Amino acid sequence: MTDAAGVSRPVSARSRMWAAAGAELAPAKSLARVDERAKQIVTNVSLVGSLLTGLGLVAGAKLDRSTPAKTLAIAAVCAALFAIVVALTSMLLRFTPALTPANVLEVEEWYRRQFRWAYGVIAGGVLLLVAVLLAGAAALVVLIGAGGADEPAVSAQIAGTGTDAKLTAQVGFTGATPGQTLYTEVVGVDAAGSRTILVQSVTRAGDTASVASTAEVAGVSRYAAIELTATLADRRCTARLVPVVPPSRPTVVCERR
Repeated sequence: MTDAAGVSRPVSARSRMWAAAGAELAPAKSLARVDERAKQIVTNVSLVGSLLTGLGLVAGAKLDRSTPAKTLAIAAVCAALFAIVVALTSMLLRFTPALTPANVLEVEEWYRRQFRWAYGVIAGGVLLLVAVLLAGAAALVVLIGAGGADEPAVSAQIAGTGTDAKLTAQVGFTGATPGQTLYTEVVGVDAAGSRTILVQSVTRAGDTASVASTAEVAGVSRYAAIELTATLADRRCTARLVPVVPPSRPTVVCERR
């Protein structure tokens, strides 16, 4: 290395290191890195889908029950879509047929035009980050609000006395996945503890994320107690009513198994 006075000095290891680093910033290598980053954006878009489906938000139809979460999820998908479009656009092949490789000015101008497309890669990366944040926010909204959202509704009553005593029961579950089955059973328990199945029903959930069942049983006064059990996947509700006089207070217990 020669200094300003024309005196030759040895090149330090530090100077060689930065000189090698400068060689990596050559236009051709820089453009290759830009294309590589654009490919990474397209590949990493799957993170958005993982946040939505991996946490069961889409498969469990949970987004339909939360307007804020649904809005965030839609925004996340749109941001991810725009990120893909911007990244792919920056990767499109661009060339100048009349370019003269020996003309330094033309080559420099060509590279300048190519580097302008690098802003698209930056924008795509920002959009992908926004999409991931939106998907994560949607997941949090659903998970935070999941405590009381799936609480089932149980209604059971005995009307009439004597032989006219009649049980009417209704059970409803929200948060059901399409195709899940609600099993409902009404059992009469006599004074000796013997159990008799009075009603058994099966109801399949549709596309509305809710499922309900209704049961009616006449002549329940001959039993010491009536038990209603409704089961959907890992959730179960049990109601116990006593039709004899004086009746005891009915009980309803809902739990996850």
